[in-house]
Amino acid sequence: MNRITTKKNNNNLNSSSIRNVFKYISPLVFILSFLLIFSIILHTTYQNSKEEQSNDISLLTERISKGIEIKLKGNLDYLNLLAKERSAGDLSENDFIARTSSFLKDHPEFINITWIDSSFVIRTVCPLEGNAHIIGLPIELAEPKYASRKARKTKRSIYTQPFEAIQSANSFEVWIPIFNESEFIGLFAGVYSCDNLLLNSIPKQSFINTHVQLLDKNTTIISEFPKHKIEKDHISIVTPLPFLDNGMKIRILMENVQPYSWTMIILSVLSLILVLGFAYSLWKVNMESEMRKQIEISLTKNERILKQRNQKYYDLNEKLIKSSQELKKTNKNLQKEKDRAEESDRLKTAFLQNMSHEIRTPMNAIIGFSDLLSDNFDNKAKLERFTKIINQRCDDLLHIINDLLDIAKLESGQLPININAYPLNSLCDDLNNLFEDFETRNKNKNLSFQFEILSDLSQLTILTDQAKLKQIFVNLLSNACKFTDSGKIRGTIKVDKGKNIIFQITDTGIGIPEDKQVAIFDRFVQIEHPSNKNIGGTGIGLSIVKGLVELLGGEIHLESELGKGSTFSFSIPEVCLQNVNTVIES
Repeated sequence: MNRITTKKNNNNLNSSSIRNVFKYISPLVFILSFLLIFSIILHTTYQNSKEEQSNDISLLTERISKGIEIKLKGNLDYLNLLAKERSAGDLSENDFIARTSSFLKDHPEFINITWIDSSFVIRTVCPLEGNAHIIGLPIELAEPKYASRKARKTKRSIYTQPFEAIQSANSFEVWIPIFNESEFIGLFAGVYSCDNLLLNSIPKQSFINTHVQLLDKNTTIISEFPKHKIEKDHISIVTPLPFLDNGMKIRILMENVQPYSWTMIILSVLSLILVLGFAYSLWKVNMESEMRKQIEISLTKNERILKQRNQKYYDLNEKLIKSSQELKKTNKNLQKEKDRAEESDRLKTAFLQNMSHEIRTPMNAIIGFSDLLSDNFDNKAKLERFTKIINQRCDDLLHIINDLLDIAKLESGQLPININAYPLNSLCDDLNNLFEDFETRNKNKNLSFQFEILSDLSQLTILTDQAKLKQIFVNLLSNACKFTDSGKIRGTIKVDKGKNIIFQITDTGIGIPEDKQVAIFDRFVQIEHPSNKNIGGTGIGLSIVKGLVELLGGEIHLESELGKGSTFSFSIPEVCLQNVNTVIES
């Protein structure tokens, strides 16, 4: 038994020793692997940078060489064109000055363009400013003299070697001979500035860590940019300019790629610190893994208990959420009902106050003028006037009572309708009389009334309740008169493309605010007059209109702009329109 126990202990010790060794080996292997991979990356990056630098300098040399070639060939073509015009006698000195002045503005590589006569004397030059002193001078400088004679002899353009000209430190010229058939009549010479030619051929971004030189055939530097030379280790490449027959070349110097820049060294140190930190963390993780395993066992037990509790809490939370949502919904509905009840109560109170006033007004008139009758039996004129007033106020009172009965019947669905054939010609006559009646009633206002028929209605009749339809018009006209102090009230009737009959009442009154255009058809709602004057009315006239229109199977619409008036439109649908003869036969 002791041997077995001892063997188990030895096995446990061996396993523990292996784990301890692994804790140290794994971070070390990680560090060595990182260093190997990082070294390979550094070496590959350096080689790629060297290759990229070589490609960059070759590409830059080709671009500069090609740029110089394009400039010189384009300029040579232009000078040859001038030479041809001069040979044909089509180019005067003034033309030469005007054209070359414009050309030189876009070609800064030129110092000037010179016209030389057949005796090799400078006849004119462009630009004149700074060059006028050379006009009339013979060609005496060695290079220009040699090249000009050679151009005449070979009858082709000749480039000079670089030399120091009067106008510029380093320059070279191109000479173009001019012949009229076999007769030599002179030359054109283009004088190039070596500095300007080189500067305008180098891409601007190429000045970084790069030095560009223009060399003569003896590899002497005749122009360079930038002016300071590269002192550090560099690579260079020399490329001849084959399109020039004077042996000129381009040389480009570029700083050598440093194998280890400060940025790379700092990055390497930071990476090494990061790796060491990661290795230390890995070691710490391995050290703590055993402790975590033991903790996980106890956590697993506790987790089961927590899951059971969490499930109970989750179920309870779901119930609370549902209860909260139902409570919010109930509160919202209660608030809506409360608001609706308060608004209804407010409207009813306002309606009762307004109705009390509307009823008392004609009643007071009836009572007052009835009392006056007994005191004026002998005055027939006063009796007639008082009787007329009493009748009018009785009509007003009856109208109010009828409105109240109509709104009550509409709401209960008990308002009867009596559908009969109603010829549209008769309807138009009735409406025309109604408009004339309202115009008579409102003589004291500055109002004009107009009724128009916009469609041919002579062969049509409408199946509707005549009294209800007239009541709609009376209410709409009364509403228009109340809110229109001056202007025009216009009524129209027409048949649309859908065979619906459309009625419109338009006024030029105070208009209805946009936020009130829906509520205006509700019971007891009235629009206040801008002058705050009492315009009367029960506030149920438009509500009755809407109910009657819908009862007759139609729809009513409102268009209004505050201060400019309102238009009430309602329609009777297609099924109500029939031919007169059909209606009579049925």
